[in-house]
Amino acid sequence: MFCKTSPQLSLFDVNNVFPNALPKEDWCYQYREQIYPLIDEEIFEELYPGETGRPNRSIKKAVSVLIFMGMEKHTWRGAEFQQARRLDWFIATRTPLGETPLDHTTLFKFYNRMETSSAGRKLFEKLTIQFAEACGTSVKKQRTDSFFIHGWLQILSRYGLFKETLRVFLQNLRKQKPGLYECISKEFSRDYLGKDFDLTEKDHEKAQRQVKLMAHDLYAVYKAFDSHDQVKHYESFKTLVTVFHQQCEVVENKENTPCEIVIREKPLGDEIISSPHNTDARYVKREAVRMRAKRVSDGDLR
Repeated sequence: MFCKTSPQLSLFDVNNVFPNALPKEDWCYQYREQIYPLIDEEIFEELYPGETGRPNRSIKKAVSVLIFMGMEKHTWRGAEFQQARRLDWFIATRTPLGETPLDHTTLFKFYNRMETSSAGRKLFEKLTIQFAEACGTSVKKQRTDSFFIHGWLQILSRYGLFKETLRVFLQNLRKQKPGLYECISKEFSRDYLGKDFDLTEKDHEKAQRQVKLMAHDLYAVYKAFDSHDQVKHYESFKTLVTVFHQQCEVVENKENTPCEIVIREKPLGDEIISSPHNTDARYVKREAVRMRAKRVSDGDLR
């Protein structure tokens, strides 16, 4: 159920309890006064069903935490951890001391909802630009292949990258070719389109086992549709194939025995896809960055 954030401040607001906790010139006060009030929660009302379900958690806070994640490169669980420990985040979001933080699952689900809303995406871009201006941050040398903070890039582990890449492709396949989806989904190690979907796994050993299984799922999709007249042209499929080849290697065994899928120790190539959502925003090897910088200084690139 859609519910707007109450404008009334709590008695346990940091400014009331610890009025001099941080210097007044700290970034959190600029955000609190200039950016936080600009978050229009009503544009997200369409993402929440009528009068059913529990009231949504603060949209203003969720949008803010996504911005802070981009600023400081936190994971979903990292963002949840920081919310209960950072005075600057408390002040910036007008969060009273002792309030339960947004858990990483809720935050991730809101992120997915936000991606489906063009109005939400435009708001996010507007806020990040205004925040940069308020803080006096120069954008002259920012990357031109990114939309805004880190190019709307989810910083995913290999576990999260495999899982999300498969989910994005299969979601598209189910919409475009439901019959093909039903056939291929029976071969997978898990239901990638299930409601209970998380991009993180605390248990390291379990995560490693799941990564190997998902590598085989990636390969199954690759082999099934690499020659398909239509599916092979889907952008989500092309991304999946690239991710597979960057992260995995196919080792051919003896005749009449199945091939082996090996996880590469390090991804292959200079430009590694880190998210299926924005494949142009990538982390590159330092040597590649140095070579490009040298070419720019020599006048080879404009």
